[in-house]
Amino acid sequence: MSKTKVVNICKEYLDRMEGNTEAITIDKTYWKGAAYPVREIQVGNDIFRVSVERLRDELVNDMRNGIYEAMEASEEIDGYCTDEELCTLTDDLYKMCC
Repeated sequence: MSKTKVVNICKEYLDRMEGNTEAITIDKTYWKGAAYPVREIQVGNDIFRVSVERLRDELVNDMRNGIYEAMEASEEIDGYCTDEELCTLTDDLYKMCC
C-alpha cells in the first residue's frame, strides 16, 4: 500500500467522524523506508503506541530473517490493529491491542 493511500484511508475515516477529528492524531513511523501510521495514546502516566497490522507482518518477517533491528522496532510498538481501527476508535483502543 502506498504512503498516499494510507494517508487517504485515515483521512477518509477521520472525515466521517462528526466533531471528533481533532481528538485523534495519526503520526508516522518508518521501517525500511516505508511510512506506517501510528497513534500514541496516553493512559495515566503511560503512553501506548499502536500501529497497523501490516507493519507487524513486516517486522515479524524481518525478525525471521535475522534482522536484529526489527526486534528493536517491534518493541517500540505496544499493539497492532487495522487501518480503520487505528483511525476511528477512541483512545480505549489500547485495551484491545495491548
